[in-house]
Amino acid sequence: MQKAEKESVREKVSFRVREHRIVLVIGIFTVLFMLFILVMGLEHPSPQRSRLLFFCPLAVLSAVGAACCMQGLFHGLTVEEMQIEYRNWRGRRTSFTLDDIGYCKLKWGGSQPGLFVYDLLGKKLCKLSIDMNGCGEFLQYVLDNRVRVEWKPERRSSVHEQASSLEAVLRETAVCEEEISGCAAKFYDRMQAILQEWEKSSKLPGAHWEFGFGEYAAADLQGQGGIWNRTSSLPARLERLPEDYICLVEAYLKKEDAYVMDRKQEAVCMLFPYITRGYSYQVGERLRIRKMDEDVLLGWMQTHLALLARTLPKRRYHTEPELLQHELKRGAGLSLHQSAETVPCPELSGDAT
Repeated sequence: MQKAEKESVREKVSFRVREHRIVLVIGIFTVLFMLFILVMGLEHPSPQRSRLLFFCPLAVLSAVGAACCMQGLFHGLTVEEMQIEYRNWRGRRTSFTLDDIGYCKLKWGGSQPGLFVYDLLGKKLCKLSIDMNGCGEFLQYVLDNRVRVEWKPERRSSVHEQASSLEAVLRETAVCEEEISGCAAKFYDRMQAILQEWEKSSKLPGAHWEFGFGEYAAADLQGQGGIWNRTSSLPARLERLPEDYICLVEAYLKKEDAYVMDRKQEAVCMLFPYITRGYSYQVGERLRIRKMDEDVLLGWMQTHLALLARTLPKRRYHTEPELLQHELKRGAGLSLHQSAETVPCPELSGDAT
């Protein structure tokens, strides 16, 4: 959460995408290991061993180590407002601007996962690995600036955690303050239907969910400990949103009037970010309110509920009568708002395809 707080005061778009340091470390280790084998082979030569068989593997190790070192040192991308500079693993520089980008392709499966950037004519400008430091930032940068991102949705049952998080970023939308209350009201009804259905089919007698929206400033969520022990610094009725506004979907499992706790003294709950306000990567825009896609959140919720249905009857648990230190609300956003059918903000919307 500290990162979100710092981003809210950043004045310009500036960041780097680079390889993890482990790539450089692997390269250095490989070169040192090759040198060690070389020295030991020269000090203790074997008359029965062919020099060709000895030096060929060392040459391969040397090439691999050098390539990893160059990859770790050079490969990356630097963004300064609309100016972008890319360096490949050999250190070759390519400069282009945000206006030069025609579209991007995101692949998280197969043999070549990554983010591919193309110009207006369809020529590849660069490729970034999904695992690179700052790749998520660059993806948010192109989405915020309405660059078209092509991607192939995966079936939810086959999507791993990283792909699911990327899908959530791709599907999020920008909203106005006045839209939040209407979106939250509709989403609350959809959550209620799913949770009530789970309660009917549950094998735990008397089990039910206490759920709603928790609204916080970013500082409220800093530190250690469970979120159920936190209090919100925001007033019950919001007249304006703080710059570091965070709205979470929270659902806590209860049995009769007590909260269900596991053996680690952790509440059995579901916590998902729904709406956040923070730094915008759109050039010329300082802050943006982001709303997660409701279908993605409900998919996460259904997956978690299915897991609980299988595991809860097999585990030991106990209940605590008092737990929450903050209010769970049926709605979110400004208390002084228009009706649920608010006017959208087309100038902020930028969906990916």
